Amino acid sequence: MSAPSAALRARVRSELISLSCADLPADELLARVAGALKLAVPFDACFLTGVDPSTMLFMSAAIVEEMPHWCCQPYFDNEYLVDDFNKFALLAASAEGVATLTDATGGKHSRSARHVEINGRLGLEAELRCVFRAGDRTWGIGNLLREQGRADFDAGEIAFVRSISRDVAEGLRNALLAEQAKEGGADAPGLLMFAADGRLTAATPEAQEWLADLDPVNVVPTALGFPLPTAAYVVVARARALAAGREGPAARARVRTRSGQWIVLHASCTKDASGAVAGAALIIDRARPVEVAPLIAAAYQLTPREREIAAHVARGSATGAIAAALHLSPHTVRDHLKAIYEKVGVTGRGELVARIYTEHYHDRHADGEMEPIAATL
Repeated sequence: MSAPSAALRARVRSELISLSCADLPADELLARVAGALKLAVPFDACFLTGVDPSTMLFMSAAIVEEMPHWCCQPYFDNEYLVDDFNKFALLAASAEGVATLTDATGGKHSRSARHVEINGRLGLEAELRCVFRAGDRTWGIGNLLREQGRADFDAGEIAFVRSISRDVAEGLRNALLAEQAKEGGADAPGLLMFAADGRLTAATPEAQEWLADLDPVNVVPTALGFPLPTAAYVVVARARALAAGREGPAARARVRTRSGQWIVLHASCTKDASGAVAGAALIIDRARPVEVAPLIAAAYQLTPREREIAAHVARGSATGAIAAALHLSPHTVRDHLKAIYEKVGVTGRGELVARIYTEHYHDRHADGEMEPIAATL
């Protein structure tokens, strides 16, 4: 197959720039990104998803091509529990943000457990992994693969993927703001129980109701008669990794459901009488505004100082009080507020709180009551 021309790659880049500001839902955005990317950097299998920039855990839909369900659990066990090359968290912390397995292993793919246990079994050889980031925040990750016998990803393709990183990240970031919360989800928290090896062993009806509202495409098969969305499984894998002594953020993820709800997944390992890990428990519940607001503020690209001021506004603080609390002049606070209003697209305090708070949160039991947004905004 001949390499894509420079003109074709320029058209693809232009399309991705347009997609980045089209305010598409994450699933539609990623599907179109995958289709466009395949023209410029041909691949035979792929995995693309949005992630929470605070934890690098899933928070939106995923696009998966030619990677069967059986490989989902070993794929994420490898990501969080096994020493291997080109982990997404390491790519997010690197200057390049893009790497091939060939470069990382010196051309010896058998050094990679992921290649031996997953890619090779699927007949895949060349692997390119990347992160999609805007500024210092990673909003998505990607994995492109080619069948055995096909050429590896070359320097031009690596450079192209690096060049679109910000475009895709901005599209994913804007997707968070494009959809308002709607009715959906269970009436109570749900509980899932897992064995020490990550197998799902039990689930409450409420948990199944929550899971049914998550992305149905990328799932882990279970013995309970229903699939487990990988957004849930990766939180359990993170908990198992922490229990094994590996470093990383807490096993807690904010995830957007198909109905537009924000939920929180939190996992923790259980231990037996000897202190050994016996399994894990995952709790699923509706996210509170205090848990969603920091993510929405980040999506609006508020600076740390602007987030501080927005938090004070949400608590009803006057300009003078904000100035005194933050050791600023009232004039400086007003300048910050002007910048905040412009970024969020509002004209006043009430609209600001509504935009960051109520438009992305729905609680059928709240009866119109609003809790304060914490200073962690």
